[in-house]
Amino acid sequence: MARQVHGCMLLLLSLVACPLLGQELATDREVSIHKLRLNKEEMKRWVEYYQAEAAEYDIVLGESSDVEPSAKLKLRREPVFRWAAPHVNNEFNGSVFVWTLNGRPEAIGSIWSKSEVEIPGKRTICHSFHSLALGPLHANRNDKTSWHPLRAGIAPKLIPGAALPAASPRLRLTQMRTLARDFTVSQFVGRVETKRQMLRLLPQPIFRYEAETDDSLDGGIFVFLRDWDPEILLLVEIRETPAGWRWHYAPIRFCSSDALVKHKDKEVWAFEKGSPTRDPQHYYFTAKGASYVDRYFGVKDKEQP
Repeated sequence: MARQVHGCMLLLLSLVACPLLGQELATDREVSIHKLRLNKEEMKRWVEYYQAEAAEYDIVLGESSDVEPSAKLKLRREPVFRWAAPHVNNEFNGSVFVWTLNGRPEAIGSIWSKSEVEIPGKRTICHSFHSLALGPLHANRNDKTSWHPLRAGIAPKLIPGAALPAASPRLRLTQMRTLARDFTVSQFVGRVETKRQMLRLLPQPIFRYEAETDDSLDGGIFVFLRDWDPEILLLVEIRETPAGWRWHYAPIRFCSSDALVKHKDKEVWAFEKGSPTRDPQHYYFTAKGASYVDRYFGVKDKEQP
């Protein structure tokens, strides 16, 4: 079964151990929100809204929605990551969700909101998706095609020098964390973009999973941050090869900035600056203005202009 991992709010990381494997992953990503303009009740209301938006999607593995029920992805209702901008009345906040098939994540999406300048009094709800599948996906929202990537979203590669996968889930988690630390991500920052900034890797995967139909498959999704929201994700998982089961990696773009990924100081992946495509047939897609809500949705007992 997929390991259930509690979501996280990004500002202050806490490291608290939990006795169960799936539960222990989230604790060092739990974040105090005392610095946010939103309190816990208000953030809970936002998360519930994002959950309802995510639940409107029916995603299947394949080129059309007319497939066997066994190919339908399952939404993990609890977000694997929650974030909020710690400034200017919480202008940005969002939640990240995964959709799985037989336990493996095949799609990941961020449902988030921002203040709307062009429509006073409103907030824009945006939906950003990235395919984690090795083939096409088809997503309907309220019975209408909304996202239809025509090709694989990732291309997993062998991790050079990685040890063979360990026998137990707990030891494989230790391996994953060690392997993820061998990767670094940098981005250009500032208007002139002449200086590179190293992104920060969270020490635990935001989502840990094991395939429901094969005990050999195991993996996790790690996140690299520049500030409060995910910039680059890193999938680390076991895949079968002619030589047996081996550790693989796949970087996942979750931003509009450029990025350079290195493994032990060797460049292994990069892309240039560019906004997320609005082409629904692309594996990385953002629908801006997917919905609109009142500017002060989720905010109670606060002075409004």
